[in-house]
Amino acid sequence: MKKVLIAVSQLRVGGVSKALIELLKNICDKCEVTLLCFDHDGAFYSDIPEQVKIVEDNAYLALTERSAGDLQQYGSKYKVIRQVCSAWTKCFNKKIPANYICNKVGKIDGVYDIAIAFGHPQQENIFCNLAGEVVINCVNANKKAIVIHCDYEMYGGHCTYNDKLLLKFDKIAAVSKSVGAAVIRCIPEAEDKICVLRNFHDFKLINEMASQDTIEYRCENSLVTVARLSGEKGLERGIEIVKELKMDGYDVEWHIVGGGPLRSQLEHLIGENHADDYIVLEGEQVNPYRYIKGADYLFVPSIHEAAPMVFDEAASLKVPVISTDTLSARELVEDRKIGLVGETEHIKELLKYALDNKGIFKSMVLQYESSNTEALHDFESLCDK
Repeated sequence: MKKVLIAVSQLRVGGVSKALIELLKNICDKCEVTLLCFDHDGAFYSDIPEQVKIVEDNAYLALTERSAGDLQQYGSKYKVIRQVCSAWTKCFNKKIPANYICNKVGKIDGVYDIAIAFGHPQQENIFCNLAGEVVINCVNANKKAIVIHCDYEMYGGHCTYNDKLLLKFDKIAAVSKSVGAAVIRCIPEAEDKICVLRNFHDFKLINEMASQDTIEYRCENSLVTVARLSGEKGLERGIEIVKELKMDGYDVEWHIVGGGPLRSQLEHLIGENHADDYIVLEGEQVNPYRYIKGADYLFVPSIHEAAPMVFDEAASLKVPVISTDTLSARELVEDRKIGLVGETEHIKELLKYALDNKGIFKSMVLQYESSNTEALHDFESLCDK
């Protein structure tokens, strides 16, 4: 069996954490897997499969992911180190703090066939997510790879420091072909290193959860969005569009599942537009799938996205997708024939067309077969090549 080490900064709620847990579930009986998790906490930490060996807790790694006030268990020394490293990074960049952390961590025990940094580096002035630096400097492995989940052109971290870091890896695994193409546009010399590692999903669990108290919608047309309430998700523009649909005579309701910094602003905007009875903020939900299953469409009005896992989740529940033309939308939605993709300025017309032709798009998505076969092949190729 191949010896695989995977490094991740934390396992709090989020798409990257969910994707990693599903990857571990699918490979833990095929490889000897060791997980290097910087923060031994988080919503998904307890979901790590028991076959996976976990590297013991390390205070220097933990301080990169916790606030100074959350480091009491390690001692006041680490609180000071966190504060100094964070201040230095904010004023200059993370190069010296990252080198310091790597020197303190030293070499991780063992020699591995492949070591994978699971997650893209953050902006150069943010002191967190040093999985890439740690894999390069602290792990002995025959091959080293980093997984990119973001739109590298748009997320704010495309800089000389991060470009050089990515080029130190033997492979740069993108979660879609489109995500890989964006990396190449930013770093042309990385082209030969790019490969695809699609996200894994627990489709059986998704369908089981969706069947638990499935939401029944009252309007003729129902839209659901599952997203963090933040600026790049396009929710403010979505409110205007759904209001216009209502004014045009469509019996429509839109439910937004998720929490985030824009909650108060969105509540105000919904109230200002007198849309409280048909646009609903559902908040964070342990089970978002019961909202998706009964909807006519998953609506993704984002300004920019990389490769949202919710596309696959909706398709597995046989709910078609309407999305703005973000980085991987045409590849993951149109090419798979699970929905419609359009430019932001045309999304209202796209919604009208979709609502007027629900039967066509429902029949399309019913023909789609959800599986992890391609993702598993991607992982095997990453390890073997």
